[in-house]
Amino acid sequence: MRIGLTGGGATVDQVVAQAQQAEADGFSALWYASLVTGDPLVAIALAGRETSAGQVADGTILWMAPVKAVEAHVVPKITAAAAAAGRPAPRIVAGPPVAVHDELGEARSAAAESSQV
Repeated sequence: MRIGLTGGGATVDQVVAQAQQAEADGFSALWYASLVTGDPLVAIALAGRETSAGQVADGTILWMAPVKAVEAHVVPKITAAAAAAGRPAPRIVAGPPVAVHDELGEARSAAAESSQV
């Protein structure tokens, strides 16, 4: 079984130290959000610099991303990057916002507003 962790660290040294410790402890992956270093790819590059990293993710998970943003930006960019690297397009899992409301019109309005790009 492979087990990963959510990566963190406010500084380059913290990102690298956590990656080294996770690898030493036997974890197989670190997942980074954009809150870490402002861009998850920066954190991944920093962690990979100091570990025996080499695996590429099988996909991405978008939590609470507006559907229109996923369609207009995420899917085309990830698909193009995979094609440029000679890889198949990865899986994209989206967790769209959910509304529980007794006024259908207000719920639809709020959903439409949150989905604007």
